[in-house]
Amino acid sequence: MKPIVKTGPNGLSNQDGSVLRIFLYVFAALFLLVIFAVGWVVWGPYHQPKGYSSPVVKAARLEDKARLIRAQGDPADSTELNAWYKTPSGQNSAMAYGQYLEVVRGMPSPMKGSPVPFLGRGDMPVPGESMSRNMSDAIEEYLADYSDILNELMALEPVIARGRYPADLSRGFEALLPHIGGLRKLHQVLCLRALATGEKGLNADSTRALLHAAALSESIASEPIMVSQLQRASSGAVMLSTLEFLLNQEAAHGQDKEHEQGKWLGILAAKLPGLESHDDVLARVLVGERAALLGVANLPPERVAQLFGNGDFNDGQSTGIYARSKMIRKDIRFLIDAYDQYVNLARQGFPAATVLIPLMDERSEEARKNRYFLAAQTLVKGPIVGKLITDVAQTRLIQAALATERYRLDHSGRPPEKLEALVPNYLAKSPLDPFTGKVLAYYRSDDNYSIEYSGKLFRDHGRTRTSIQIRYSAPVKAR
Repeated sequence: MKPIVKTGPNGLSNQDGSVLRIFLYVFAALFLLVIFAVGWVVWGPYHQPKGYSSPVVKAARLEDKARLIRAQGDPADSTELNAWYKTPSGQNSAMAYGQYLEVVRGMPSPMKGSPVPFLGRGDMPVPGESMSRNMSDAIEEYLADYSDILNELMALEPVIARGRYPADLSRGFEALLPHIGGLRKLHQVLCLRALATGEKGLNADSTRALLHAAALSESIASEPIMVSQLQRASSGAVMLSTLEFLLNQEAAHGQDKEHEQGKWLGILAAKLPGLESHDDVLARVLVGERAALLGVANLPPERVAQLFGNGDFNDGQSTGIYARSKMIRKDIRFLIDAYDQYVNLARQGFPAATVLIPLMDERSEEARKNRYFLAAQTLVKGPIVGKLITDVAQTRLIQAALATERYRLDHSGRPPEKLEALVPNYLAKSPLDPFTGKVLAYYRSDDNYSIEYSGKLFRDHGRTRTSIQIRYSAPVKAR
């Protein structure tokens, strides 16, 4: 006898209907779960930077954040940033050097394997040694291509002042900075000129070459763009190596020309950037980064996708889709709140600003965990800001070394017992280590001294240059 199977109006058995209903319920539950998950990502709670609050952070809308930033006197988009980066009221040093940068940018670099330092593979001699003949000849040969430009520059008075190059920063992340490449090369060429003409110490030519090199770096000190300031910091390291070599040669060969030696040291000390001349650069560049990122909020999604990659994010989410979602607004809010903290810390000066080195890495990790892909991609990392703080330290090393050499000339060749003895006759105040807030470390022996900065927070990130060392009585040994 066959079992009786009841059917519904649609012809399905009750058993089949039950299975279908279960399937539909499960499907509906999964669908709702997916919708909830997407909604949580896009419309879920906004994650503020941990442990920080300010009026800008408390403002819920990007428009309100921008209004508060403007109230502080800072730019809140790329157009405002372009106006904020003002042309100096006096002489614009950028105009004094701009024509040379265009020419130098296209000129050749040393051949691969060349012993030329800075531009080639050559290493600077250690303190107390002279250049090898091979290196000296290679520098002379390389500089021959630049003889016309260098002769013209050497006839001009160095313009050591901040400038304004004709870059259109209103283009945000698409701004072109053609002067940077030429500036880097010409700065290195000028330092090579100083080395070539100062093998026995400072003289009129080597001093003027150093001053022109310093003027090039100083011409971009106000440019609120990260790549510009990283280039300036790199040029500062080249300047420090060049000056260390010249001061060592001066100490070895300058006994018979003490009056002239003091003359060039005095000129460099008076005209090179002072102890605190670059203390504002870090805050300026962070203000610039923040303004450019605020400008992203006003861009159409297609432009955001083009600027930050047409590919996929780490989880496979399309850049274009992400840029169209409400998540991008939360992402930019996190960015602006993080930069508000960065700017405020940078404006506290040193050593308070050194907290930024570990903090920036923590904020980048927060952005990654909260799936703020734009923030994770664009937030400045700790090693970057460490390089800018290192530049502040190297500026102070240079002034401390010049002051110590001037003191030594006035005291029968003996350096001071401590750097505080340089105040007030040789320095207006004691040179402080920006990483610690204490006086730069100073070590002396019978025939040499060294001045150092700590950089402990930055050491794990690969910082290399920490000191300047002068041998003042040992004979110069040829390699």
